[in-house]
Amino acid sequence: MSNHYDRILRDGVKALLPLLLAKLYQVVPQQYVQEPGKVHTTLDLEADLILLLDSDDPSKAKGLHVEFQVGNEKGMDKRMHLYYTVLQKKYDLDIDQLVIYLNSKNGETSGRRKYEVDDKLVFQYHVLYLQDVPHEELLRLNMPEAVVLAILGDFGTKDPEAVLAEIFSRLHALSANNDRMNEYVLHLKTLSNLREFSSEVYQKIDSMTGIVQKILDYALQNPESPFYKEVLAEGKAEGKAEGKAEGKAEGMAEGMAEGMAKAERRIVAQLLLSGMSAEAIAEKLEMPLEKIWSVKSGYQA
Repeated sequence: MSNHYDRILRDGVKALLPLLLAKLYQVVPQQYVQEPGKVHTTLDLEADLILLLDSDDPSKAKGLHVEFQVGNEKGMDKRMHLYYTVLQKKYDLDIDQLVIYLNSKNGETSGRRKYEVDDKLVFQYHVLYLQDVPHEELLRLNMPEAVVLAILGDFGTKDPEAVLAEIFSRLHALSANNDRMNEYVLHLKTLSNLREFSSEVYQKIDSMTGIVQKILDYALQNPESPFYKEVLAEGKAEGKAEGKAEGKAEGMAEGMAEGMAKAERRIVAQLLLSGMSAEAIAEKLEMPLEKIWSVKSGYQA
């Protein structure tokens, strides 16, 4: 699963745990412990989420292994079977497995998936398409991390804009402060890319919350904010890719510098789009005014 969605989904699935276990296994553990996803074997496996589920009855203690998928990946059955073998040996527990698909079902349905390993062994694991989960069920949960996943749920006959209004209303009700609300809305925007909405719906996401201005203001005041980090990380990654393409140390350094410069230009461009003046941006970011005008002229071109 792409790291782009990992943290959002790990937090969301942990918040969803009681609902998922009640739906799939008819059991709700009193407590659970999250295990590191890295599985130390010569195969170099890394699971998206591993939870050890405790119970008053030791015989009912089990492990839950969760993978997040965008689209139906070829070879998923073999991959899950391999994970099961390794995890069962490591923890000496009954291991339940769940694959959560985030976008289009392509005619598939949630439920148990069977995989015939050979003519003597049939392996099974759970599959859940979030589009099979009514968005109302996700909205009723009391953790914002789970509520944002409603954007991937089943809207039924409701218009996407109406569902978005419900999600925003619920997030506002659950968020203790604006800073956290900004983070959840950013997560919502990220996840919305997995749906095929019209451009009008995406514009509605921005207009309903004033997200661009809120997040940019927050980022300027808090360099540790998720938005600021995401932009810089994107620039660094781009730089690393360019450096690797060069195949030498100088190329790596040049690529990193270029990547960071692109990240910087992106921040300036979004501030300009938010309506902030070039002079105000130069003062906020402590950058030469000429540099701001250069970005602006490039954008207008």
